[in-house]
Amino acid sequence: LCIRLRRQGGKIERLDAEMTLHDAAMTRWSQWWQRNVRGGHSFAQVSAVQASDPTIYQKQESRRIWLWGLFLPSLALGLSWLTQDWSLLLFVLYPLQMVKIYRNQRSRNRNVQEAWLYAFFCVLGRFPQLQGQITFYLNRWQGQQTRLIEYKSAEP
Repeated sequence: LCIRLRRQGGKIERLDAEMTLHDAAMTRWSQWWQRNVRGGHSFAQVSAVQASDPTIYQKQESRRIWLWGLFLPSLALGLSWLTQDWSLLLFVLYPLQMVKIYRNQRSRNRNVQEAWLYAFFCVLGRFPQLQGQITFYLNRWQGQQTRLIEYKSAEP
């Protein structure tokens, strides 16, 4: 909807007030993982569908997923033999990214514990999000549609 509104000259404004609370009802690690797989898949799908629009937020997010989930660890590990393991220092970027996210969350008045948890899971989430992106592109290449990626069980 926002994409269509912007294309027609509209402007999207965000209120600086919480409008709703979302209860994801996740109680297990596998649910969190699957939800992130689904998120990564959706970023890839929107990026592909809106390929001609450079303003799509999901494109930037998709690039981040590939950077943090695949490129950076592959570079660090792949060059370790050549650099006598010095390239493994690239893994320091993960805690630095956590600090950056933490500071952002603290500036939004999130408490210390919530800010650290949020930062940790944002950084960790790049890996299941990458799985979702890879799933999207593999299915697209094979001419298949992805089935619904559900993280909640049908149980009450």
